[in-house]
Amino acid sequence: MPQSALQPTSGPDVDEDIFEAYHDIVMAGEILAEAMHRRIPAMDGHGLVPFVLRKLQKAGRRGLSQVEFARLLGRSASSGTRLVDTLEKAGIVRREAHPNDRRVNMLRLTPHGDALIDSIFAALTRTPTDLPHMKPSDVSSFRAQISGYATIADRYL
Repeated sequence: MPQSALQPTSGPDVDEDIFEAYHDIVMAGEILAEAMHRRIPAMDGHGLVPFVLRKLQKAGRRGLSQVEFARLLGRSASSGTRLVDTLEKAGIVRREAHPNDRRVNMLRLTPHGDALIDSIFAALTRTPTDLPHMKPSDVSSFRAQISGYATIADRYL
């Protein structure tokens, strides 16, 4: 019988390991959010901003509507407007009128914003020399496990 089959799947030691793993995940998220906040002061404590700016970058010339930008952040339209005001003032995004609907503001990254997002994501994907290179399948597995843990925790919290 394999050793793993003999180990308990629940109990004080396993539960404590799970709590420690959740703690480590949250701490890693907070460290990353703080590091990104130093690069994007307009984040206003919202850790999703760099990732939504990355979506904006990938949208390219098409851009994203201001409403879509707020939705991707899980914010109201008015809260999204305040954030866009701050990002615009910081020179990261610019608003442009929609070509067919003057009620809609389209967002695009400025050259400064584009360079900023490139530098942030280059740093996030750079593998430090003291860590082994992760295969794409390892990254996918890790993401699936984290997502699964978050879904289960959300269900019970």
